[in-house]
Amino acid sequence: MAPISGWVERGQKPARMVASHLTDGKVDRTRPLCPFGQVARYGGTGDTNAAANFTCSAALPAAAKAP
Repeated sequence: MAPISGWVERGQKPARMVASHLTDGKVDRTRPLCPFGQVARYGGTGDTNAAANFTCSAALPAAAKAP
């Protein structure tokens, strides 16, 4: 919540925010939280459970998505 508080209370926009998934109280997966209109995409190398291996990029338009 610290990045959100800083943004709201002091106008300090976070450069990057990361969400975590917990199993039995331990972090087992992280992903970047992307701005609206973007999605997290895996870079092709490294652990697929680590946010460091993902970047935010433009989402595909609805017409470009597979059925």
